[in-house]
Amino acid sequence: MLENVPPLKNSLQIKDFKFIIDKMPGLKAHLNIGHAFIENRMRGIEKYISTFKNDIAHLHIHDNHGKEDEHLPIGREKINYNLVTKMLKNIGYNKTITFEVFTNKKDAVKSREKIKKLWEKV
Repeated sequence: MLENVPPLKNSLQIKDFKFIIDKMPGLKAHLNIGHAFIENRMRGIEKYISTFKNDIAHLHIHDNHGKEDEHLPIGREKINYNLVTKMLKNIGYNKTITFEVFTNKKDAVKSREKIKKLWEKV
C-alpha cells in the first residue's frame, strides 16, 4: 500500500500518488483522511476518495485543524466525518480502518464509536 502524506516541501501530491498507483499493478491506496484534509480540506478528501475508490485498501482516521498532522479525536476539530462516512459508504468501502488518535486511548475508543454510529446512520 502507498499512503498519502501531508503536503510538505517535495512531498507527493494526488497526481503523483495516482501516477504511482496506476503504474504499479497490485499496489493499493492507503488513504489517510487527516492528510488529505491538510492537503485541500474537504475537497482533498473527496478527491482522494473519488479518485481511488476502487484502490483504497486501508484508512487512517483522525481529526486536525487543517494545517498540521495533529491526530486529534474525531469531532474535535475541522473534518466533517458525517460527509466522509457518506462518501465512503457511497463507494462501498468495507475494509479496515485505523484510528490514529494520539491524545489517549479513551479518545480513540470514543472516536471509533462516533464513526460506528455515523456508519450505521447514513
